[in-house]
Amino acid sequence: MSFSKWEGLGNDFVFMAGDPPPQAEELAVRLCDRRTGIGADGLVYVNEDPRMVIFNSDGSRAATCGNALRCLGAWRHQRGLLKLNQWEQVATDSGLRRLRVVSPNRVEVDMGPPGKVEGTQDLQPIPEVGLPGHFVSMGNPHLVVLCPEKLPERRDFERWGSNLTHSIPGGVNVEFVARRPGLPNQLEVLVWERGAGPTQACGSGACAALVAAVRVGWVQALSRIGLPGGELEIEWNGQDGVLMTGPARNVFEGTLYADQATT
Repeated sequence: MSFSKWEGLGNDFVFMAGDPPPQAEELAVRLCDRRTGIGADGLVYVNEDPRMVIFNSDGSRAATCGNALRCLGAWRHQRGLLKLNQWEQVATDSGLRRLRVVSPNRVEVDMGPPGKVEGTQDLQPIPEVGLPGHFVSMGNPHLVVLCPEKLPERRDFERWGSNLTHSIPGGVNVEFVARRPGLPNQLEVLVWERGAGPTQACGSGACAALVAAVRVGWVQALSRIGLPGGELEIEWNGQDGVLMTGPARNVFEGTLYADQATT
């Protein structure tokens, strides 16, 4: 069974063609392990429709993932299934998403309009951290924590992130967001992903961060978002879908043998 390893700003995935098998959850845990497996933040299956199904490194199923969608576009382009600048619809657990490959290693995704996270209301401020927070859905739930002065230190980020991810049933992705010093209309973000913990980047999280920042007047409709793994360009006009543009890179190709692909 062949697989392909991809990364977008350090957020890395194992891609496999076809529909997920019954043991996909257990397989995700094994293959994503960075010591005994391939190593990744998620395991992604893509069928011919195309439809994307993604499992986090803990085996939980994710509704969507912006970085994985960019990698999917570049993966399909590499396989000769998608031409440059050709828009394509991809089905996900949170609905259809549109994407196009603008260059072999750069992909634009229309993540759809932001929505509300059911059963939540904005926290002003979050009691645990003393900072304002906003719930935003990008097809998956996000809690955007606005940091007026600077991003939290690593110790606080890990403590707050690991606690806040359990703010709602089923968990929530948590983004800590600050304005970049001396760089107008740019943001910097730290991400704690539900089911994966700290990651180098989160595409849907960067989109949620921009939405919250636009709503409070921190930035305008187009912004560069700095994450530990690099930069994304995010654009939102306040009404339509949030556009995300950024890199996607093939890391390597490989083969799983029968005893490795079963549990």
